Amino acid sequence: MLYIAYLAIYLDQVLVKKVEEKLSLVKVLNVGIGQKALDDGGPNSSHNVAARTGEDLLKQSQSILSVLIRQSDKAKSEYQTRLQASITTNKVLLRQGVSFRGHDESEFSENRGNFLEFLEVIANENPDVRSVVLENAPKNHQLTSLKIQKDIVRAIASLTTKEIIKDFGDAFFFAYWWMNLMMYQPKSRWLLLYVMWIKKVVL
Repeated sequence: MLYIAYLAIYLDQVLVKKVEEKLSLVKVLNVGIGQKALDDGGPNSSHNVAARTGEDLLKQSQSILSVLIRQSDKAKSEYQTRLQASITTNKVLLRQGVSFRGHDESEFSENRGNFLEFLEVIANENPDVRSVVLENAPKNHQLTSLKIQKDIVRAIASLTTKEIIKDFGDAFFFAYWWMNLMMYQPKSRWLLLYVMWIKKVVL
């Protein structure tokens, strides 16, 4: 049994409605003057809007999960291929230590930036990838934006950190991030990572 309470404050009246769901039957219980406020307020009153919002919340067919489940297997496979191509491109660029983006990443640019250029190389080498990335991908689902690239880099950094910590085993470790090179070279953006660890000694 699921109870959802929602409030609509109108002048000095507070409407509290509890929605009770039993299997497929949704039953609205009235509390105090709540039903009168729903009847008198009109279809667009704050009370009725809150009531409809609560009822919509209970409809399973409108949930995000059911929308995602409705995607076809082909769409899921294409998404996995696009994501894997973007992850591979990120890994190579991180390993090489080069920049991801260029000054002009428009479609007609001669040099679109390392990320898009390398993704194009991967697409040219593999026809399965070529059919789902860059200009063949849906315009709102290309997985080439700066935000997506940063999310993938964060995920890779997290996995790398976990592997480093696992390699230390049972050691205590302390990590310090320093940006003190900025004092000596103001235009540089170097970060130093100092890691000290102390092995446990059993006496």
